[in-house]
Amino acid sequence: AVHPLGGITRDLFLFALPEVNLSSFHVQTFFDSLYTDATLRAQVEVAAESNAPPGELSLRFVLTDKDGRQVLSERRRAATGYQEFDFPVKRPGQWTAETPTLYTLTCTLEQDGKALYSTCRRVGFRQIEVRGNQLFVNNRPVKLRGVNRHDFHPDRGAAVTEEDMRASILAIKSNNVNA
Repeated sequence: AVHPLGGITRDLFLFALPEVNLSSFHVQTFFDSLYTDATLRAQVEVAAESNAPPGELSLRFVLTDKDGRQVLSERRRAATGYQEFDFPVKRPGQWTAETPTLYTLTCTLEQDGKALYSTCRRVGFRQIEVRGNQLFVNNRPVKLRGVNRHDFHPDRGAAVTEEDMRASILAIKSNNVNA
């Protein structure tokens, strides 16, 4: 590279968690065979960082659409360790690059009926598959056209402005680059 890449180049955030916490929270979506209804799978790991028994644990899941309307709200019993929870979702808006429909899934860890910790994930309902040498998103073929991009300005090096980044992205998008 013609510019330095070492060090911390973005914002960094540190935060404290309660002794019983969500050490991992991942979300996947799967469509039915007609790509109409979907399953939302939450993969959660609950950690107990002390020797004391954690008490009665539960997880509350709330899925909202882009307008803040509740699509689902469910509470499930939980335990320490890894667990998966599946939720049926009727006719979710499909995420595509052209229409990036996003939902918000909030997961709240509760201990003995009291909320300990909440976290959110933005969720797009999409199913990505490779069949042979073809990529499909929501059962539609996608041709990948990509470039390699770095935050770099020819005159200022790594000191790029938001305006520089926008101009770069707009130039890339105007050339039908999608990867």
